[in-house]
Amino acid sequence: MAKTLWVTTRFKENIDIRTKLIGALEAITPDHLKHCKPYTHQEGNTTLGILNPSGLRHLQGTNHILGDIFEKRENWFVPNTGTPEGAFSLFRENGEVVEILSDSLASRTVWYYMDQRYFIASSSQRAILLLLGGRQWNEQVIPWMFSSGTLGPSNSWDTRLKSLDPDSTLSLDKSAWNLKVSKKAVHFDPQPLDEAGQVERLRSSIREVLGPHYSMPSDWVLSISGGVDSRGLLYAVLAHAPTSQEIKTLTWGGKATMKQRESDFYLGQVLAKQANTSHSNVILDREQVPFELLWERFLTNGEGRVDNITGYVDGFGLWEKLHRQGIKGMLRGDEAFGQLLGLQHRENPDFLRFTIGLSLCRDFQQPYFRLLSEAYTQELPASYAKRGEESWYTWRDRLYQEFRMPLVMAALTDLKLAYLEVVNPFLSQSILNAVRNIPDQGRLEKRAFASLVNSFWPEVPYASSGSGIRPSELMQRKDASTKMMDLLQGSDAGVLFPQQFREGLLKDIQNRQGAKFKAKALLKKLLPSPKRGRSVNLDRPMPVNCFQMGLRAMMILDMYQRLGDSPKRLVLPQGP
Repeated sequence: MAKTLWVTTRFKENIDIRTKLIGALEAITPDHLKHCKPYTHQEGNTTLGILNPSGLRHLQGTNHILGDIFEKRENWFVPNTGTPEGAFSLFRENGEVVEILSDSLASRTVWYYMDQRYFIASSSQRAILLLLGGRQWNEQVIPWMFSSGTLGPSNSWDTRLKSLDPDSTLSLDKSAWNLKVSKKAVHFDPQPLDEAGQVERLRSSIREVLGPHYSMPSDWVLSISGGVDSRGLLYAVLAHAPTSQEIKTLTWGGKATMKQRESDFYLGQVLAKQANTSHSNVILDREQVPFELLWERFLTNGEGRVDNITGYVDGFGLWEKLHRQGIKGMLRGDEAFGQLLGLQHRENPDFLRFTIGLSLCRDFQQPYFRLLSEAYTQELPASYAKRGEESWYTWRDRLYQEFRMPLVMAALTDLKLAYLEVVNPFLSQSILNAVRNIPDQGRLEKRAFASLVNSFWPEVPYASSGSGIRPSELMQRKDASTKMMDLLQGSDAGVLFPQQFREGLLKDIQNRQGAKFKAKALLKKLLPSPKRGRSVNLDRPMPVNCFQMGLRAMMILDMYQRLGDSPKRLVLPQGP
């Protein structure tokens, strides 16, 4: 339940840094959590502030872990003692060094800044920028946000900030005032395992992480749905729980899906009943809160890193409710066991990119959208290139771990962290190592993991439909549409976007107002049909959902405004 803000000064400063950290953390607190007061601690030249720290399981002075570790390690807070097993970001120091570690997929994003006077690290970009003041806008986020709904690889909203890559260690030598970052590359090493060997490899790795040594806290909840991932997580946790009733589970979704027998919402309830857990359901109502309030909380909590707003249409009411009930944390089943689309398209790199959301501006068909390709340079990082020894399918799974997990899934986790702690055990190193040892056929459609999980409650089918709301539905609400058009017609849009692009997008939105965007028809055009074996036609660029692009434009414009606003009382003194 924490967002952190850490400041180490090179010299002893005659500044009330603690008060500035409290002010910055209060500024990134959503309106319905203003009663939560930040935790602060000061040791030597380091000052720590944490927003809503009650869910933290490891906190000692300034040393702390966001997320959790799954091993007994008494010296976790001592620098240079290695990387523990878990899903986390770890902050620790002694008199000589500050050390920050990311887990294997950077499931908890860390942003940092350094000059000759300050080192600042945080789980919030805006918290750092409130201390720095001003805005050094990074225009490279614009093409990436429009094409992928993310900030893009290694990007932040402000050019002064950097993010810590997956499986990395940041070390600051306090005396020399020298910063080093070391990173381990993602490497798949498929082994010649038969199906039984693949299943046993996964089983033993999961037991290593969630074995008898792990006990889910009584004030935590486990999120379940109708999917294979949460079912596997539930079974692993129940295997060593004293009684199933001690495990709290939770399912949520739109009202219309609660009784749809193929939906995540309905089957999550059925699974909980079969497992005999202490279960709760929450209905999300898209008309429950005004769009302006939803929008404010969405950007306050997520800072515009990802565009998936429809999961929070109740104005984060679910998460506030859990917080007020005393729930300190949630276990979730985010994973990297493999992807669902078949091998028949393994030699088409564009198709493989699209399946993980890694699209570029040049991939879209509207003429006005191509203007972004001309206005901005947008290239894939060199590390994303297919390696000589990789199969096409291994390449896609590696991109999923290097792109989608840290840029999309970590950003989705971030949206919830003001309310409670969130941990994804399946992202631990031991489990990822096992996945990277599984051959392609075992990762295809998560076959090895599904073979492991299928024996758990076989009477409960898997979901074939979700429980969410489409962005196009939300953005056609009158209050949402009004907000979108006001921003797109404002002066900042004229500054940030090419004129013809803005005009084309506005025209597209106006022409489609009141129409239903047929998502299923779009997917049929883009994705293969396993039953018919139909190939994907990638000769034509992808169509554009103008309402989703309008949403992404809103995020860019609103964050541009927000990041330029820093109260002088919070800004750290600059200069030597």
